[in-house]
Amino acid sequence: MKFFKQGFAVLALAAALAPAAAFAQDGGVKVTIGVKAWIHNWSTWFNCTGGVCSSETGNETAIIPSVAVRFGNFFVAGDYTPEVEYQFVGTPSPARSVKKDEWSVIGGYYLVPQLAIAGGFKRQHQDFTGSGINFDVNIDIVMLGLQGGAALGDGGWFMYGNGFFGPATVSNAQSGSATSDEAFYYSSELGLGYRFTDHLAATGGFKYQTIRWDNVSGGIPGNDLTNGWIFGLSFTF
Repeated sequence: MKFFKQGFAVLALAAALAPAAAFAQDGGVKVTIGVKAWIHNWSTWFNCTGGVCSSETGNETAIIPSVAVRFGNFFVAGDYTPEVEYQFVGTPSPARSVKKDEWSVIGGYYLVPQLAIAGGFKRQHQDFTGSGINFDVNIDIVMLGLQGGAALGDGGWFMYGNGFFGPATVSNAQSGSATSDEAFYYSSELGLGYRFTDHLAATGGFKYQTIRWDNVSGGIPGNDLTNGWIFGLSFTF
């Protein structure tokens, strides 16, 4: 229950500050293609002997392409974060090389031109095997969320936001067999954008994403947090 309370708090934040401004147009079919650069770090837990150890990476940059199609008040969208290799430099030592990639697909409906409700699926792959740890998993997430955008004055500036949450299941990436891990996902992105024309827009904001593992060692939870500044360009036709 506490996970869902926190999830609804994420939705409330997104609704209060509702990148989707490119979608909020009237009539016809609109296609938006975009790319974002996410300058971020990743901190996560390690199941160490006698407890839970944490570790954090330096900043890395992920280039994230996306595409969205809107028809009337309905839309579908997807994005892909290619594999990024990270160096964990905290405890335990020495530095560990870990890989992560993810993709997601969502669909939704615009309740009003500025705000949409959406649901979808995300898969994140984490591969620690190159660091000598037997941990290579797929994390599958069923998401619910809100996204939207609102103009700031009469110029080209706008604000945008989104928030998603949902339960996650974990499976071994090699065998496909499910594990006993229980996890829950939250994410949000808030920022500002500028529309140069009816077709071209740029955005800049902050993206926060966490997977909370319910029990990683003796009932101790573990947080898997990725966050950082994110900048994007999108073109709608």
